[in-house]
Amino acid sequence: MGVERDPQAPNLRIARTLGVPVIVAHGGDRAVLERLRLHRAQALAAVGSDDLDNIVIAVAAHGVAPGTRVVMRAGEHEAIAETRSLLPLGTTRDVTGLSTTYVLARLLGTPATAVVGHDEEVYLAVPDEGFSRWPTSPREECGHGDRPAGSAALPA
Repeated sequence: MGVERDPQAPNLRIARTLGVPVIVAHGGDRAVLERLRLHRAQALAAVGSDDLDNIVIAVAAHGVAPGTRVVMRAGEHEAIAETRSLLPLGTTRDVTGLSTTYVLARLLGTPATAVVGHDEEVYLAVPDEGFSRWPTSPREECGHGDRPAGSAALPA
């Protein structure tokens, strides 16, 4: 079941054509989530383009069905860090960071086939070697914003 706020959304027609049931409503409305019987769902995906809307949906879902798994699309908005510290909404994965790790490993010649986040660590899968920890820097220690435009720093 899908929930779309915008009745003119381009993908709404596509979803319906594919047989995906979609209602037009706001996913952050607790009454909508209750009417959809969220407590019976295996998971809820809050994957809209607005990070703050996704937070609202995740918080509403947590209030309606605290045991339901929520997958939330979230970028680097400061509200994401605040929400993470204030509400135990679940496991957080930095998809951008995981993708960056994979691309960097491949650029450095590592034949990576997958990357996985576990707790605060990142692990890279390499054929015949399995998974090994890939060193990363916490965001606050990353100096990429301190370098002049056009420069790059790669590990030695």
